[in-house]
Amino acid sequence: MSQEDLLQNNQNTSPEGGGGMEPEDGNKKKSFWPWVLGIFAVVLIGAVVLLVLSLQAPQTAEDDSWERVKLAGVLRVATSADYPPFSYYNNDFVIDGFDPALIREVGKKLGVQIEITDYAFESLYAVLQNDQADVAVAAISASPEREAVVDFSNIYFIGHDGVLARADSGLAPITNIGQLAGLAVGVQRGSVYEKWAQDTLVSSNLIPQEKLYVYVKPEQAVADLKANRLNVVILDNQPAIQYLSDPILSWQGSGSTSSASLLLSQRGQALSNR
Repeated sequence: MSQEDLLQNNQNTSPEGGGGMEPEDGNKKKSFWPWVLGIFAVVLIGAVVLLVLSLQAPQTAEDDSWERVKLAGVLRVATSADYPPFSYYNNDFVIDGFDPALIREVGKKLGVQIEITDYAFESLYAVLQNDQADVAVAAISASPEREAVVDFSNIYFIGHDGVLARADSGLAPITNIGQLAGLAVGVQRGSVYEKWAQDTLVSSNLIPQEKLYVYVKPEQAVADLKANRLNVVILDNQPAIQYLSDPILSWQGSGSTSSASLLLSQRGQALSNR
């Protein structure tokens, strides 16, 4: 998100295009999902190709991360399964979604099994640094602070930011950060949205510190929004759209600045080149 232009809402387009009002009827919702799934399929295929093209990258003598993975035959993957459609538990209580599907395809290309473990999003970096996982995949956006401690793969998904509010909130579509002044804002702990809200909204006195609410899971923020304890929740646009099946909620806008989702591993490891 840029400070000059947080959220840009083009009222004549649909949410899945990065701007516009929320779907208003069943026909629109039905036509939306095949389009999204088709885009995800195309991005998935392209991502696998990009990630595997670097298989021949040289490995440093002192780093045996890839050798350890090959020897074990297992790539340990950390995710945060609270962010549909990227990563979530399906009806069989199995971790599912776009990110698990992607990393399983990568595992097939590398010839190793994939072992996925669910962690709190804010702990993913510590999990990598403590050698509890080899890579993490959880709709993770790059930032200078994160790049200082972990390595990122090629970008495999470009998305937009989304804003949720109650349908009866009376809020106009959010088109600039000034509209967030004085509102109670919910974000996920450890996300780029927490940092953005702190740096842009709180530090500029648009909202007081006590009106920035930070949650371990996005669903907790949405629950408080539905309970009228928040005015808005800021998260990625695709997860925001997932919540629109609840008539209590409305989609209030989409970010003008794209966020990139990436795989990551411990900084400096040869495994990053796989």
